Amino acid sequence: MARYLSEDSLLEILIRLPVKSLLRFRSVSKSWNSLITSSNFITKQMNYNDANNCHTLVWCYYLESRKDTYALHSDNENLDKMMDLSFCPSAVNEFFYIIGYAKGIVCLTDKYQRSDTVLLWNPSIRKYFTLSNPLYRPQMYELFMFNAVVGFGFDPLSNDYKFVRVYNVEGMWKMHIFVLGTGCWTDAEITSSFAAIRDTPATYFNGVLHWLSNDYLIMRFDLGTEKFTEMMLFSRESLPVLSEINNVSISVWRGSLIVLSDRYGNTENWGTTCSLLVMKEYGDKESWTKLFEIRLESAHFNSITTNSRLIFFQSNDNADLVDKIDVYDHETRHTEHDVFQFEEPLIGLYITPYIESLVLLKEGEDPCTL
Repeated sequence: MARYLSEDSLLEILIRLPVKSLLRFRSVSKSWNSLITSSNFITKQMNYNDANNCHTLVWCYYLESRKDTYALHSDNENLDKMMDLSFCPSAVNEFFYIIGYAKGIVCLTDKYQRSDTVLLWNPSIRKYFTLSNPLYRPQMYELFMFNAVVGFGFDPLSNDYKFVRVYNVEGMWKMHIFVLGTGCWTDAEITSSFAAIRDTPATYFNGVLHWLSNDYLIMRFDLGTEKFTEMMLFSRESLPVLSEINNVSISVWRGSLIVLSDRYGNTENWGTTCSLLVMKEYGDKESWTKLFEIRLESAHFNSITTNSRLIFFQSNDNADLVDKIDVYDHETRHTEHDVFQFEEPLIGLYITPYIESLVLLKEGEDPCTL
């Protein structure tokens, strides 16, 4: 086939194939192997899948057995399971937290606050990359005053992945950035005023990491310029009664930044009211617009699938446990109950859009042996 097709035509055909097939096709010839493993091909294949072939990755951590599982689901109405995934580093540590996802790569850490071990994992090719130790690690006597937040994303300017670690020791904010392409950590200055960030991982959107501050500001870190800026969470007119809000989270909805808030009812109006506000013009606090509110029994927002349905987890007995998943379709205004079947109650759940890619094909550690 290569004799009759130009390399450009061959590339356009190959980027549409599943990753499993591409891995096999490397053995067709040296030229095919060179093409498939090239940075240009890996980027084009990733961008094609990002626009056309999104799936849903589900991580569960079970209460009784203390085991975690990973599975890939189709992003259709039924979220049908495609396959179970093997994550071998979990055999070394009890389990890893997922702290972010971007462009085919899942970022995990075994200890969130100190981030002792950070992994970049590509489930498609079953390879992972272990970040080197950060430039600063707190001493034992510093742990009680040490506060760190992390974020992971893709920088479209440098076409590279970055892991960001912001920490506070004795009232001083500092930051380290790990760049996958160089394999190195660098220092970055925090020169602007800096609001205290909530200890949750950042939300990645269009090359920018977003954290929610304790003062209901959004702290933005541009992965390209490596600069922080602040953004109002709401305009004065749309500002909700903050004392009535129990949970607030930042996410992405149909190409826009959104905020979801949970508000508990009282004895006369039992249940949880979940509100979704969208920033129609990114960066313009006056463009925050409430799209809808829904009421569910004892529910909390968890994530959004790539076809923009909202996923909630619910527990009727214990607020710290997950025993069922509900999915809300904004267009049909229909709630489907008990979408996933669990072997036992969960104490950890992470659901994220996911695309197959060849990233880490060269950098990643050897594939796991099943």
